[in-house]
Amino acid sequence: RMWNAEARQLVLEAASSGLCAECLSPVQKVIVLVRAYLPILIAVVVIVLIPSAYRCSKRALLSSRFIRLVILLTVLYFSYRAVYVYLNPPINVENFLKYQSYGPGALQELAESGDAEAQFLLGRMYFYGLGVDRDRDRGAIYLSMSTLQGHDVSRGVCVQEGIGVKKNVNFSIIHFEDAATQNHPAALTYLAGFYFFGMSVDQNRTRAVELLQQASDQGYGFAMTSLGDCYYRGEGVEKSYEEAMKLYRSAAALGLAMGQNSLGQCYRFGHGVEQDLEEAKRLFKLAAAQKYGPAITNLKSVEDESSEVVEDSV
Repeated sequence: RMWNAEARQLVLEAASSGLCAECLSPVQKVIVLVRAYLPILIAVVVIVLIPSAYRCSKRALLSSRFIRLVILLTVLYFSYRAVYVYLNPPINVENFLKYQSYGPGALQELAESGDAEAQFLLGRMYFYGLGVDRDRDRGAIYLSMSTLQGHDVSRGVCVQEGIGVKKNVNFSIIHFEDAATQNHPAALTYLAGFYFFGMSVDQNRTRAVELLQQASDQGYGFAMTSLGDCYYRGEGVEKSYEEAMKLYRSAAALGLAMGQNSLGQCYRFGHGVEQDLEEAKRLFKLAAAQKYGPAITNLKSVEDESSEVVEDSV
């Protein structure tokens, strides 16, 4: 957890930049400053006053202002940590599942109020360009804000992507495993990726499917789409277009662009459902409106194919 110093610096730089008004509420600025500087203040007090402590007798030392000040600062720091974590639990699966369908505006309002799940979702949205114009710097700020609250999924993403720390994919799995013990669906989905591709662990696609199923059962759209892909291709599970369709449909109902695009592909090629190009186009348009690249490409392809058919009939 030593890398937090750099993550703090990233957020503090945002507090003094043009992003300050958008990304940090007044309460968050105070929290970040306290977390950043209280340990430093304690260290300064120790360094300044310890020489005088050597010149004191044991009794004088125990009754000195130095000891009382250090105890007071330590109690204040840990009291702050306990109260803040109690008021803002970093892992909240119920909120995460509720927020997964929110747009950037609603998420930003929650993120600025200090909600760690909203900060994680908004940070991931900007960092990877999911439904918004990609802005890695802004995404890194929100992910760091969530990480500073102890959100293990955000911490795993930061370590995996090198935000505030040297990039280390092998080490990031530790944080995803921590969050997975709390049954966080995003952590389960990230872990599934490690097992599916054999990153940092022995490849085990059956285990990956089990983890995706756990996350899907909670109603997590990304996991539903990924599990649908496994059924669609027959990877780690017996191939079934029908099962894939059910999962894609559930993800699309949540407004997830990936789910809408995959469902559109099923209608486009008649996999697990009767072929319907108009329905495929409708779904591609919904996903393309969220700036999902594959859907934009698929929509153009279907429209080109339709125009060719019209020309041939003429």
